[in-house]
Amino acid sequence: GEIVVRTDAHATYPPEYVALLVRTLEETGADLVGTAMEAVPADDSLRALAICYAVAGGFATGSAFRYRSGGRVDTVPFGCWRRSLFDRIGLFDPRLTRNQDNEHASRILHRGGRIHQTTALKLRYIPRATLREHLRQRVQNGMWNAFTQRLHPYAFRWRHFLPALFFLGVLFCVGLALAGAVLGRPLFSALAAALLLPYLSANLLVSVEQARLHARPALAPVVAVTLFAQHFVYGYGIVLGWLLIATGRWRRRLGGQKGWKEVRS
Repeated sequence: GEIVVRTDAHATYPPEYVALLVRTLEETGADLVGTAMEAVPADDSLRALAICYAVAGGFATGSAFRYRSGGRVDTVPFGCWRRSLFDRIGLFDPRLTRNQDNEHASRILHRGGRIHQTTALKLRYIPRATLREHLRQRVQNGMWNAFTQRLHPYAFRWRHFLPALFFLGVLFCVGLALAGAVLGRPLFSALAAALLLPYLSANLLVSVEQARLHARPALAPVVAVTLFAQHFVYGYGIVLGWLLIATGRWRRRLGGQKGWKEVRS
């Protein structure tokens, strides 16, 4: 065929999804097009609701397709391409068993291409139902972002790096507070609290707003904890990925590359 449309699991798609993407591809002339995404809970449990609210909005993630609609973006969920694009810039990198779509989108931009997100509809994304599954996915995503940047430096995005600084910053603040308690230096503990306060304040405000928007104000503390946990473990995953790279142990986690080669233009 002349056009390729990708759909993934953990999502549902409106009947006009394919037709809209094909029309958008033709009207915009972009190399990759997609839609915005809205999260819906996996079930009616409080934990699933909290996870759903925690993945929505710009504070939760830097991925524009999760909270912003329309125009030029640096990636989209799943996607729609002309078949000829793959002849020009190559296929997905099979060494990346995760994050291969983000790398491919970055490659499009690196080669001077354009990615467009339409405002006409949103697909419905279903996050993992339990906090354990959700956080495990975040760790894996963070780790594979590090691997992707190692293999393809043009895939670097600040949103894939800042969580690592957050993770290390939290560890530093915890260590500083413990040192203050052990050494009897309350100033250390006060400094640690002051460093964390801006993030904790923003987190709480966002969590209260998300709970209010969904008419479940009592969920705000659970959303706040979920937000903190997903930011923390995502950063841990990035740091873990770079530690594996530094020790050479990352290569055993890569997929095969039989029949694949990078196309250079």
